[in-house]
Amino acid sequence: MDKHLQTMWHEINKAHFDGQLQPLVTIDWGETSGPEGIGAHGKFFQKSKCIILDEKFKFDEDAIRAGDKAEGTKAEVAYRLMIHEMVHQALHQKNAPNPGGHGASFLAEAQRIAQQRGEKLPTAEHVHQWPLCPS
Repeated sequence: MDKHLQTMWHEINKAHFDGQLQPLVTIDWGETSGPEGIGAHGKFFQKSKCIILDEKFKFDEDAIRAGDKAEGTKAEVAYRLMIHEMVHQALHQKNAPNPGGHGASFLAEAQRIAQQRGEKLPTAEHVHQWPLCPS
């Protein structure tokens, strides 16, 4: 389990899910978008209770503290990807319809969180990319 991703998960759970998401077994990095991956930047796996984010977004905390903007950007992308995967987790936990998809349930949650964050609300057309979608 990656401690930085675990910290992100706890922060997001508290800020956007009132601490109601059930703890996961694993939150880590892996190849999700490369040749051996699943064609996504991240994935919530219901059966194994884990979130995996693509390792290409893995960031270096020491470099961020030293002011490396590229590493800071990777950390921001990882944070946003974590929010996306946690919406899937929340929908699975609520037994929502199509919790692994990006339909009406996902859109409603994405819009709720975007509003909390003071960001542009995602549309049905771009919700599958949220919160990385163009503004």
